[in-house]
Amino acid sequence: MNGQSTGNKKTQGILVNEEANLWVSELLREEVKPAAGCTEPVAVALAAAKASEVLNNSFSELVIGVSPNIYKNGFAVMLPGVMEAGLNLAAALGSARGSAKRGLDVLNHLTEAEIRTARERLADGKIRIELIDTSEKVLIQAEQWSQDRVHHARVTLRGRHDRIVEVFRDGSCIEKIEDMNTATEKSIAGINNFYSMKLRDLIALIDEIDPEPLAFLLDGVTMNQTMAAVGMASPVGLGTAFAMKQRYSKNGQLKDLARLAMTMTAGASDARMAGVDLPVMSSNGSGNNGITAIMPLVAYFELKGTDRGDQIKALALSHLINSYIKAEIGRLSALCSCGIAAATGASAAIAWLDTRDPEIVESTMTNMMANLSGMVCDGAKLGCALKLATAASTAVETAALAEDGIRVPAGNGLVGRTIEETISNLGRLSRQGMQLADAVVLDIQEAFARG
Repeated sequence: MNGQSTGNKKTQGILVNEEANLWVSELLREEVKPAAGCTEPVAVALAAAKASEVLNNSFSELVIGVSPNIYKNGFAVMLPGVMEAGLNLAAALGSARGSAKRGLDVLNHLTEAEIRTARERLADGKIRIELIDTSEKVLIQAEQWSQDRVHHARVTLRGRHDRIVEVFRDGSCIEKIEDMNTATEKSIAGINNFYSMKLRDLIALIDEIDPEPLAFLLDGVTMNQTMAAVGMASPVGLGTAFAMKQRYSKNGQLKDLARLAMTMTAGASDARMAGVDLPVMSSNGSGNNGITAIMPLVAYFELKGTDRGDQIKALALSHLINSYIKAEIGRLSALCSCGIAAATGASAAIAWLDTRDPEIVESTMTNMMANLSGMVCDGAKLGCALKLATAASTAVETAALAEDGIRVPAGNGLVGRTIEETISNLGRLSRQGMQLADAVVLDIQEAFARG
């Protein structure tokens, strides 16, 4: 519609009008948000902050129950502001902050007094992390007692990293969220329909949608590029991007799209996993997903030049495909969703920018999933920068191969007769075939912690 939202337009079975603009905007605003720090420990901090808020920061004890996936992803990642790891530390910092209104930015710019209070509570042995025996991926239950032990708060966070569904004070429910978003009934229906949409129809929708209501997606470019610059400028975290930049800039290889994409993506992950006190734009509950969905496109915009409207549309497509695939494999998974979902979104968006051909976009996605389906998630950590670099460079090269006519044929491993069938097969692998993987990773982490 080229910036105009006048009337209705029928494209390949999709009605593109104000209603479509509304639900796409609602979905992306729900799933694309700033986050300071890795979202698993941040979610723990958010639940703790809410419990403390209910008790006006009166504190004697805090117990946090977490699902195995939250534990796995929060085990080894550094926290912003303190550059140390630990879910118990995340809980202490959230409790000391005592304000949940910041959402996934709850640990952004902690004060010295808050950090000192958190360390005191930890040192006193008043904070405990427990594993919940559950198959739910995102589940956190926080219980805090007041200083005089008279009052008690219980907070449940479920389904999304920032979705607090129940709050109790002294046994009485004071907050309860029935539905995950506050969109109108029409936009809720549109969001629900999205997850059963054909990929061809999604691409047609992106072709025709008004980009301006989605302009907030450009904020993610700025945020993630800022974080990437930190990782490229110094050997922070694992130092992956700094080493790459030193090597590639000497002979002009940073003018190559794949090398620039992998260096910038690794840079943002290096800095974020090290606990640099800056936010990134997350995607579908994950900051590293946001980095992977966005940074290869930022490299593309930098080297090839792309007008504002197409930048917004490409970002929207990348985020939407990330959400679409993660609806099958799980918001948290034994598979690395950065490689399987977010990088597939970025690769599809690059193919879309180059060709506008839905067949090539589908070929790109097929090749990505056929290639990276074996990438396992073993938790958030410094080493994620290597996986994200691999995913980013593969995203660029896979789009180019698809444009050259390369597509893994149906019947090869997970590849189905349609792109939707391939995604469904990937979901089966994640939900059924990888059931033991998370437990094994968890055992490995616990064994390491025991020494």
